[in-house]
Amino acid sequence: MSTPAWLTNPVVVSSSLDDCTSLDQIESLDPILKQTLRGQGVEHLFPVQEAVLHHSGQPRDLCVSAPTGSGKTLAYLLPILQALRMRRVRRIRAVIIVPGRELANQVRSVMEPLAAAVGLDVGISVGQTSFSMEQRKLDDGGCSLVDILVTTPGRLLEHLEHGTITLKHVEWLVFDEADRLLDVGSILDWLSPLFHSLNNATPNGDGCVSFRRTEQVPIESPFWVTPLRKLLFSATLTRNPAKLEHLQLHRPVYISVGDEAARYSTPAALKEFLYVCEDVRKPVALIHLLQGGLTRSLCFTRSVEATEKLCRLLTTITAKRISPFSGDLSSEARRTVLQAFEDNQLDLLVCSDAAARGLDLSDVHAVINYDVPVHMRTYVHRVGRTARAGRPGIAYTIAAVREAHHFKEMIEQSGKSKMAAFRIPKTALQTIVPSLETAIESLSNDCDQ
Repeated sequence: MSTPAWLTNPVVVSSSLDDCTSLDQIESLDPILKQTLRGQGVEHLFPVQEAVLHHSGQPRDLCVSAPTGSGKTLAYLLPILQALRMRRVRRIRAVIIVPGRELANQVRSVMEPLAAAVGLDVGISVGQTSFSMEQRKLDDGGCSLVDILVTTPGRLLEHLEHGTITLKHVEWLVFDEADRLLDVGSILDWLSPLFHSLNNATPNGDGCVSFRRTEQVPIESPFWVTPLRKLLFSATLTRNPAKLEHLQLHRPVYISVGDEAARYSTPAALKEFLYVCEDVRKPVALIHLLQGGLTRSLCFTRSVEATEKLCRLLTTITAKRISPFSGDLSSEARRTVLQAFEDNQLDLLVCSDAAARGLDLSDVHAVINYDVPVHMRTYVHRVGRTARAGRPGIAYTIAAVREAHHFKEMIEQSGKSKMAAFRIPKTALQTIVPSLETAIESLSNDCDQ
């Protein structure tokens, strides 16, 4: 199956903040929304936000490839709030699907003040409370209590199976971090029930569901079909035709931030560095970076076990305030750790990839790839946690000699420029190595006891 034609002809928008547009110049945006944005310190829209707002006025689906931190959340929220602000009856008219709880809570926190300003109610369904309590917050005897629902695939499927909500009035469907959503289990396990509910339809004779049209039915038709717009957002938008086909996109427009010649986009303000060493020198390189004054940073490992092990080592040898952030933590513990980071009570979070999905932390100074990512998509999602919204940020990758060739080849094939090397002075090595050996011996003795 070949790449769809629309994917090869993107609308390319600038990644430079010099190309932002003043709110005063956005005539199509409601004055109340402008006033609320200004109250939050927002005076301009990023290029991708303006582009999505412009193209969302057409009866076409949008697929947006934008690096993490480029303002994608506001990019899809503004068109939805603009379109629904005049609603008279409260019904679920927009569904925003995200891959995890943390991202869902972050989306809700961005949206709630804006939605409240135009009289819209926001609900969240991610399994943080019991199913019955969640149901009571979303629906009251068949009357919807929310206009916009932020949810995860699994929890949404539960509500659809129990018939606790109806989606037949939905006009906007958002897939945030679309690539990750399309990797959730069997895609059709949750997509098919979702589209069935959206259409309020039954399978036809050949077993296929007839999806609702995105455009209005012609005026001569005796029926009225509510338009449905689908918005896909991802830092690494899939080009797999089979996956895209499942989404039943209608005349899609592909919007890409930055140079489309580059397969994967990273923030424009990001500086990237590579250090190649033997395996035993990797912790030395990391400690050197921490001793250089790094704060508000994220360090990525490839597993929960590696996260815990590295945390124990670092807390033994450095005075930095460090915490693990992995799937072993409860939801409450994860929220506590994230809040501590936001409050500047932690210098470094050591994260596994799975746990860090959807993280939207403010002002992360640096990202460290302690374990080299195998896939470019993983690299993009990791480093996209810094250099957000035009702020400067640094990404360090510490690669073992055996990993370096694959990593460099992956970077080159993605269309990105060669990374600068960073070096560790011999004097630093002479200081760190003895302390590291002592710390490892101490941890080994603790394990033996």
